[in-house]
Amino acid sequence: MASRTIAAVLAAIAAACVVIAACGGLSSSSTSTPGLGSRTGSPTATADPTSATPTPGPGSYVVQPGDTLAGIAQQFDVSLDELMTANGIADPDQVQAGETLIIPGAGPVPTGTAAPASTESPVADVNLLTLVDKQHPLGPGYAPPDVVPVTGDYVAPGYSASLRSDVLPALEQMLDAASAAGYGVRVVSGYRSYDDQVTTYNYWVQQLGEDEANRVSAKPGYSEHQLGSTADLGTADFGWDLTTGFGATPAGQWLAANSVTYGFVMSYPDGKEDITGYAYEPWHFRYIGLDEAQRWQASGETLNQFLGA
Repeated sequence: MASRTIAAVLAAIAAACVVIAACGGLSSSSTSTPGLGSRTGSPTATADPTSATPTPGPGSYVVQPGDTLAGIAQQFDVSLDELMTANGIADPDQVQAGETLIIPGAGPVPTGTAAPASTESPVADVNLLTLVDKQHPLGPGYAPPDVVPVTGDYVAPGYSASLRSDVLPALEQMLDAASAAGYGVRVVSGYRSYDDQVTTYNYWVQQLGEDEANRVSAKPGYSEHQLGSTADLGTADFGWDLTTGFGATPAGQWLAANSVTYGFVMSYPDGKEDITGYAYEPWHFRYIGLDEAQRWQASGETLNQFLGA
C-alpha cells in the first residue's frame, strides 16, 4: 500500500468486518476487495479526512459473503426487525451476497468523497475501446446498451452480475474453455452503475482512508465496470473472494495466458501500478474484441496505454 504496510491494512480490514471483492486486491495471497456482484458492495460512508474513525453514512448496503443480517443490523445501529421489515425479508437466513439492503431511516447516499478527482470532461462516444482510467471518466448518466444477466454456472453461487449482450457470449466461451481445462472460473462482478460505484468507493475510503482507497477502488465515473464490458472472475478456491493470490493459481494463470484468445484483457497487471494507477488485479478482465486484444498483446503496453495511444 502507499502509506501503510500490507500487514497493517490486513489488520484494519479484519478488525472492521468481513469483506469481499470486486476490484482491488490488497495483498499477494489473501486480501480481498468488496464489490457488486469489479471496483467492486459495501456500506455507504461519508469520508472525513480529518477523522480517524469515519462512520457509515445513510443509504444502502450491499451484502458481502459471510455477512449475517443480524451483524448488518448491529453495524448500522438498527434493530433486526426494522431491517427485515424495510427490505421485505421474512427469513433472516436467506439474505444473499450481492443483495442491496435499504437501511431504515436512511437518506440519500452521500457523494462527498466520491466526486471526480480530475477536471476531465466525460467521454461523449462510448464504445468497446473507450479509455476509462483516472484521467478519462464516464458521465454519471452513462449506462451501457442492452445489459443482460449472467446466468447459470457462469455466475458465482450467491452472486448476481450482468454484462453487455454483445460481450456475454465471448465470456461464456472463455469460461467454457476454462472449465474444459479443469478450472471452475465464474463471474463474481460485472456491470456496475455510477451509483453502485459511489457505494463501493466510499466504503473503501471508510476502511482504508482516501489515499489507500484510490489504489484499490475507482472513483465513480472512473470504473471500467460502468462500461458493462468488464468482469471480475474467481474460483471457489478462495470462496469466490477476489484476491491477488488468484493470479498464482492454475486457474488464474490459465486466464492470464488465454483470455486474449476470447477478446479479454487484464486491465491491471502486476508491477504496472505506476502506469495503470491501480494495484494488481489478476481477476479483472475487460473485453475489447479479439482483433484488438491481439493487437494489445503484441504492443506490450498496459491497456490504458494501448487505448490512449
